[in-house]
Order: sequence, then structure tokens, then C-alpha cells
Amino acid sequence: MRFRRNAVPWLIIMGAALAVALLSGTAPPLVAVTLIAMFGAAVALSLSNTGPSRLLEQSRSSFASKRMSGDAREASARARRGGSPISADITLLDIGLIAVQTGENGINMRRTRDVTMDDDGVRPFITLNVQPDAADRRSLVRFELRDGAGKVRYVHEMRPYLRAGDMNLLADHQLPLYSSDDNVEPGDWDLRVSLDGQSIAEHVFTVSPSIEDRFFRTRRPSASDAAPAKSRLSEVETDAPLSLEDLLRGQVDTDGQNRAGR
Repeated sequence: MRFRRNAVPWLIIMGAALAVALLSGTAPPLVAVTLIAMFGAAVALSLSNTGPSRLLEQSRSSFASKRMSGDAREASARARRGGSPISADITLLDIGLIAVQTGENGINMRRTRDVTMDDDGVRPFITLNVQPDAADRRSLVRFELRDGAGKVRYVHEMRPYLRAGDMNLLADHQLPLYSSDDNVEPGDWDLRVSLDGQSIAEHVFTVSPSIEDRFFRTRRPSASDAAPAKSRLSEVETDAPLSLEDLLRGQVDTDGQNRAGR
């Protein structure tokens, strides 16, 4: 390990003073042991990777990791097993999907890990904790949804300005489901998230068949007869932007408007 250059003179002075105190024999054994311990601590703090500022950053990162949700821990572990390095300055606190479904009572939004083909669409989100050293810059966040065969069904990129602290990032667009003409296959899907080209999360979720497909086995709507469904989805897409914080707290009205505001 390398010492920081500005710490070397102080270490020399402290070492010389310690040597004089020990060789003179005037220092009691308890004092001698204390001086040796203090010198050892000074050496440890002078190592290039263990300065006070670095220790503070590590403590912040450790505190943030304790706030990670179960989904975030699982998704981060899957990304690490894939060989992707994850920066210690950015911690994934949460990850998931917001499903949107329109019914007789208006728009229903919910956080889920079990999406159904009766949902109008689904949008991914993440919550990050950003340390000061990684803040104050633009970053590229990429969301991908892949089906059970590994086919990419959805890609959305955004360039948020990273600020120190917690950040909620909700994709601006959703993957259409109910009105999809792309023969979306039910099964286990993956939500993959990358930050500046490095994978930070791989989240597994389930896409279930619609009620019609499960119980009546009718065909999916085609492009010629899906106009009502697309109209329903259009209403969702043109609705006012919603706050992810309110979505996660379940404070969205049934008509899709956000009472609390952003």
C-alpha cells in the first residue's frame, strides 16, 4: 500500500517521538502501549485508500446498502453474477414495475411483479442513492424488458442529472400490453437496467395471460379490431406526468390525477 505524500512528514515526526519515548525508558508501560496504538492508527489512516474522507464515503455507502429493498438486493446480485462491476458510489435502493389498467372506475396503477395481459401497459422504475463523488453530472440510464426467449421487447433511455442523495427514476414511456399487436408471450421476463453502459440490475418478473386467454381461450385482438383498446391506452399515455413517490405510496386517484402533485 502507498502512503499519501502529505502524511509522510508527520509519520516521521511521530515515529521519532515514539522512539525517543520508548528508548528513554521514562514512559510507563501503559503509556508506551497507548503511544504505539496511536502511531499504528495514524499509519492506517495515512494509507491512500483509508483516509477520513474515504472512511466517511464507505460508511455512507454501507448505510445506503442497508436501505435496499429485497428486489434491489436480488437484482444487484444477479448483475454482479453476470460479471458487471458496480460502483460503490451509487447504490440501487429499489427496482420494479408500475402497471396501468383502465376499467369502469377509471385508471388503476399499481406496483407489481406479476404483470397481466389485461394491463394497458407497464413502466419500469429504479431508486438510486448517489454519493457526492458520483453526483453533479449527466448520466445515461437504459431500461430493457426482455421476454422469456431473450428477445428485447422494450428499450427506453433517459439522461437524468445525478444529484447527491436519493433519486427516483421512472421511465417516460410504457410497454403496451392489452393493445399490443406484437404477439407478446406470457412467461418469466427480465428487466435489465444499465448506468453509463454498465449493468446495475437484472430484475425477474412474470407476464401472465389475460383473463380471456386463461378462461375463454379467445384470440388476441388484431390490428383491425383493437381500436377500443388502443384508444384506452392513448388516454393513459396522454395523462399528466405522475410522481413515482406517490405511485409507490398508493396516493394516485382512480381517475389518474395525482392529488399530492410532484
